[in-house]
Amino acid sequence: MTFTLRPVRLPDFEVPHFRPQIPAEIYAGRADAAYAGAGCHWLVVYADREHLANMAFLTGFEPRFEEALLVLGSGGRRILVTGNESGSYAVLSGLPDVEVVLCQSLSLLGQPREAAPNLEDVLAAIGIRKGDTIGLAGWKYLGPQEWRGRLPTFQVPAFIVDTLRAVAGDAGAVTDATPVLMHPEGGLRAVVDVHEIAAMEWAAARASAAVWRIVQGAQLGDDEFTAAARMGY
Repeated sequence: MTFTLRPVRLPDFEVPHFRPQIPAEIYAGRADAAYAGAGCHWLVVYADREHLANMAFLTGFEPRFEEALLVLGSGGRRILVTGNESGSYAVLSGLPDVEVVLCQSLSLLGQPREAAPNLEDVLAAIGIRKGDTIGLAGWKYLGPQEWRGRLPTFQVPAFIVDTLRAVAGDAGAVTDATPVLMHPEGGLRAVVDVHEIAAMEWAAARASAAVWRIVQGAQLGDDEFTAAARMGY
């Protein structure tokens, strides 16, 4: 058997500049399915800059350097609760018929708070009442062997949990709805549809092309800053 070695030119896949858009009806279907799966009067989804995947999956919106809540209610109510900075980003949401409500306690310290400072008042104005049940989705959940408390615990800031319990008037009225989204078998995010695949492939292809630019331009004596500069953001 004879082997021949020769250089092979890698194909140029011509990564498109624009990300494939996920249709609004897909976001709407995801939100409706999440609300139905929670089985509560309200579903509240928490997000911050590091823990935004559930929010992005349901809306296409990502909070900036602050926290945000997606509140889903009966009759198709869809509300994004944001701080000062994220309100202007909410227009990027792909979820149709979404309301944007300001709550400045979600903003960074040192920013204005006189317009809407109190989360409890904001949630009450949205329509959450004593006696309502609330499903709260954080950025992960604990299994029964991990938590034996009388009340559920949440991967969400305590002030949000405390406020939801106060608005509902009963600490037991707030339950963990995170598995509705993140359970590895039955969670909504465990199913990746064709629209999500296209968007992820676009991002992966751009990252791959950036790495290949580093490899193509590598020279003896390069440092990491020179190499990373070839990524071409």
